[in-house]
Amino acid sequence: MQSIEKIVLIGSGNVATQLARLFIQKGLNILQVYSLHLEHAQQIANSTQSGAIDSIDNIRKDADLYIIAVKDDVIPEMNARLRLPGKTVVHTSGAVHLEAINQISTNTGVFYPLQTFSKARNVDWNHIPIIVEGSDPETFQVLKTFADGISDSVFEMDSFTRKKLHLAAVFANNFVNHLLVEAKEILGAEIPLSILEPLVRETVDKAFSRGTEESQTGPAKRHDKKTIETHLSLLKDLPDAQNIYRLITDSIIKKYN
Repeated sequence: MQSIEKIVLIGSGNVATQLARLFIQKGLNILQVYSLHLEHAQQIANSTQSGAIDSIDNIRKDADLYIIAVKDDVIPEMNARLRLPGKTVVHTSGAVHLEAINQISTNTGVFYPLQTFSKARNVDWNHIPIIVEGSDPETFQVLKTFADGISDSVFEMDSFTRKKLHLAAVFANNFVNHLLVEAKEILGAEIPLSILEPLVRETVDKAFSRGTEESQTGPAKRHDKKTIETHLSLLKDLPDAQNIYRLITDSIIKKYN
């Protein structure tokens, strides 16, 4: 079975940056980093002793694994322009079908780490779920073996199932963070957001230890109409937050009616 030692990173964003850091820790060899913006590729290349390029035509053909870690909307461009026959090529998107890179190579896959990444924040890869899919059994096994060496939480999923997972992750991560953005705006300058931290941590801990439905509390669950009306009145100058409050409140009421 093919072993993965030499890697080319196609992309220079948060995911590519974190993967580069991980691979260097694992003793793997990053040959190149590609980005449309050469200075972005150079930032990763400088820390990994690899080459930085801004032309797809200059991508080396001697790597064991090519990882496309770009915005979802850019993946079709990669599929149209990049040709790596016989090479193992993966993308890291949760929402894009495996077939989106089927013109690049016959040995394609998905290597989707289920985590929110920032360039400057270190993460513990040992417990990050990694979702793996392969175009054929051999490619899948290569990717699964590679993922098993990174995380103790590796899952096989087809593209449709992975898309559902990604959607759930948007609710659990992106939407929750946006609700904290709205909460910060409601608090204003006089009350620090940090006052909510113990509440948020207990909410998440309780949801995973007791179950989400059993952990639901609040005025909507209690059908406390006066409190709900008071809240909506307080939000009259924040129409976006008011609409979010009303929508989620109605959803909770229906769920526990």
